Amino acid sequence: MRLTAKLAIGTTLVLLVIAPAGMAAPQPSFRFATIGADLPDPQVGDVLQDDQGFIWFTTGSALLRYDGYELVAFRHDPDDEASIAAGQPYQLALDDSGGLFVTIGSGVDRLDFASGRFERFVPASPDRRPIVELLAHSDGRL
Repeated sequence: MRLTAKLAIGTTLVLLVIAPAGMAAPQPSFRFATIGADLPDPQVGDVLQDDQGFIWFTTGSALLRYDGYELVAFRHDPDDEASIAAGQPYQLALDDSGGLFVTIGSGVDRLDFASGRFERFVPASPDRRPIVELLAHSDGRL
C-alpha cells in the first residue's frame, strides 16, 4: 500500500475515534405533567399505546391522548352526540378495525380513529352494573 493511502486510512480512523468523544450527546428534556395544567385530575385508571404511537389514559373525568408533545382531553359534550359518553372512563382496549374501546359506567364507547367520532354501546342487561374490564376474543369480539 502506498504511503498516501495508509495516511488517509489512518487519519480517517483517528477522526472516527476522536470525533464521537468530542461531540456532546443531546440531552433529554423532561417536563413534569401537573394536575390542573396538564392532567384533569390525579386519578389514572388505565394506560394503552395504540399502533400509531399515541398513548391513551383514562382519568376520573376525561379520556386523554398523548402524542409525545401534548395531552388532548376527550370529554362529554351534551350538544354533540358523537362525543364520549358522560361519566368516568375506566378501561381501554383496541380493536383490529381501527378503533379504541372505552368502558364508561355500564356501557362501552368506541372511538373510530378515522372519523374521530364515538359510538355508544349499552348492554341489554337489566342490572346495568358498571363494566370494569374488557377482554378481546381471538375472533374480534369483546
